[in-house]
Amino acid sequence: YKSIRGALIGQGELKRTGHDPLFGINHTLAMLRDNIKRLSRKTWCVTRKPEVLDDILAIYTCFHNERLTARPAKR
Repeated sequence: YKSIRGALIGQGELKRTGHDPLFGINHTLAMLRDNIKRLSRKTWCVTRKPEVLDDILAIYTCFHNERLTARPAKR
């Protein structure tokens, strides 16, 4: 299923079709890339050892699950 929402820069445009089932996944992965600078696209930050990246992802996952998803959603 190809996502319709999105843009190269900025917040994107409002969709004409309504619900996008990939929005939650795309948004979570964008937050992951933004919050872990090693995963940013335009950076020189790198991780040389896969074990270190695995540890960093585990720490971020814990932070994301405990701090960011614990808040009630605004509707």
